[in-house]
Amino acid sequence: GLIGKLPVTAGRWSEERVKFAMEVCIAALLPTKNGTVLTRQEVRDAAKQRVGDTGLLDYVLKAASNQVIGRYLVHRDHSVETKVLQYRLEELSVRTARILFTNQVVANVGALTHT
Repeated sequence: GLIGKLPVTAGRWSEERVKFAMEVCIAALLPTKNGTVLTRQEVRDAAKQRVGDTGLLDYVLKAASNQVIGRYLVHRDHSVETKVLQYRLEELSVRTARILFTNQVVANVGALTHT
């Protein structure tokens, strides 16, 4: 599947809606694989054509930040010049994606057991 386990949404959105919104956001970010970036607003505008709930889009973008989603690492940074959030994708090999995703899950479980 495209995504692993996203943080709990407190029942606000179904798992299906969250997954679909994630797929739409990743599709919007595909042009950034070559190293370019999109601002948060540019990603929202592109994704809003298929997902009208901007709260859901904001949730998905925040949840995906610096996470492995499918075979991509979603980078989120602040622009030094504009102070605006910007996103880009880094395509990973299948092996690298598995290793990073496994480490990500272990870190998340560790954080849950130490709170």
